[in-house]
Amino acid sequence: MSPRETTFLPEEIELIHQATLELFAETGVQFPNPRTLEIFRDHGFRVEGERVHITPEQLDKALSTCPDKIAVRARNPGNDLLLGGDDFVLGPSCGNIQILDAAGGYRPCTLEDYDRLAKLVQTSPLKMFSGGICYPREVPGELAHLHMVYRDLVLTDRAAMCNVASRQNALDSLKYLEIVFGGREEVRKSPCSISVINPFSPLKYADDQSAAIEILAAENQPLVVTNMVMTGATAPITVAGALAVGNAEILAGVVLAQLVRPGVGVVYGTTSCPMDMKSMVATLGTPETIWLARGALALAGRYNLPSRVGGSLTDSHAVDAQALMDGALIMSHTLLDGANFVFHAFGMVGGYLAVSLEKFVLDEELARLVMASMVRPEISEKTLELPVVKELGPGGDYLTHPSTLRKFRKLFRPSFLNRSSYEAWTAKGSPDALAQAAAEVEKRVASWEKPPLDPGIEDELRAYALSRGAEIKIGA
Repeated sequence: MSPRETTFLPEEIELIHQATLELFAETGVQFPNPRTLEIFRDHGFRVEGERVHITPEQLDKALSTCPDKIAVRARNPGNDLLLGGDDFVLGPSCGNIQILDAAGGYRPCTLEDYDRLAKLVQTSPLKMFSGGICYPREVPGELAHLHMVYRDLVLTDRAAMCNVASRQNALDSLKYLEIVFGGREEVRKSPCSISVINPFSPLKYADDQSAAIEILAAENQPLVVTNMVMTGATAPITVAGALAVGNAEILAGVVLAQLVRPGVGVVYGTTSCPMDMKSMVATLGTPETIWLARGALALAGRYNLPSRVGGSLTDSHAVDAQALMDGALIMSHTLLDGANFVFHAFGMVGGYLAVSLEKFVLDEELARLVMASMVRPEISEKTLELPVVKELGPGGDYLTHPSTLRKFRKLFRPSFLNRSSYEAWTAKGSPDALAQAAAEVEKRVASWEKPPLDPGIEDELRAYALSRGAEIKIGA
């Protein structure tokens, strides 16, 4: 029997590419930002009104300057990131405005929630970045990013993300990085952030997103250009049509970044999915979502770019069987299909609406399981253990044999999920996975230790935030 997993044929990907070139020539991509249009005009691109048209030669030239691997520096060198090729990184859910608390209800995110999520990032056994984990609602929206990026840089020593919700947000994020990493030249010389840019489907970039490309690319900070076409709503209902539209959107952002600074790192990303025609909402736990992600990964491969798709995504509004079923479906395909930047890998519920701390740690267990399943077991004369088999013979006891005692610790073990007998499990009060996850969250948050940071740097970060109108306070 042949493996049942399938992907797109090279000729299918080429057909999508050719369709994208046709869209560039005849339809174009809209950039309302006058500064962005000026950049395209200055480089010889055809601009009609707010629409930019890209020739095959202009696209190829931009792609030729894109690196196939991207390194991102963290405060702690042990947490530096590398993505591209066989190297990949994971990240938490991002942009959520609600918390799904342990009692099972939605409520607005708070600064305390952000702190607890950042502590989960810092104590994670997995290599990941921190950024935008939730939007605290008790501070003014125009100042929230100052609180958020500060916490990413102080409560964790992981790689950070810039906040790109506005031009000013991107500039503030860069200022924070300059304070932490020793000035603008240090930031520019060795990238120390990675940020997500979102086209506005179909075929458009809002002013703030094209401005963020210009600001961050100029400072050599890598960008993850990520669209979210919804089949039947912001793109054709078919996977093929959605991939062609999405490809044009993403490549237009890639081209702009290379015009600003040739050689800046750019990741090809998508969170595309179908729209449910009954509920009229985006739906994530679907076969179409997987095929849209596979198409994006194949197109990224064609252009020799690192890739980004979603992690443990779910449409469920609870940490229930559906949430874990959706998450396992998407996360498994994402990692096995070769994504390099896996966003929303931990904690996301409700179709990006909310984040759950309990699901965060459950998703970590899921990621560890999938990643372990990707490691091929060694098949060799040594691992066949035939001398042991011959020694013990029929009915032999392998449990107490020295070879078992020497090697059993190499077997995968979950961090906290149940492996107990029924009797032992009931003696503990019969905790289900959610209850075990809630206990793990509290254990992890309590175990957090503030990573070292020069007090002078921390004071300078606070002073800058205060100069921008945000008084930064963090509880214990």
